[in-house]
Amino acid sequence: MKRKIYTTTDGNKIRKVGRQKKVYFAENPYFVWNGRRQHFDEIPRLSYPIMYTDDNEKTGVIGGYICLCNWGGVLVELDENSETVQLWEELERG
Repeated sequence: MKRKIYTTTDGNKIRKVGRQKKVYFAENPYFVWNGRRQHFDEIPRLSYPIMYTDDNEKTGVIGGYICLCNWGGVLVELDENSETVQLWEELERG
């Protein structure tokens, strides 16, 4: 199945990485990705959020970035209710 590609407001191409991940609320909230806990206080925030429009004409806001050694990284979007996280990969810069 081909994953849909979205265009951000600044012209970059992005696509989802996997399914949404559940946020676990503890002393330090986290989500699990690739068998590892990703704590929110360890995820750098972007200086300026990345915005895109989804299929329902709703604006999504991506505000974090997880750096992966020698590969780049993934963008982190927290949903409006703070219950799930969606990860994104950048395909090309506009």
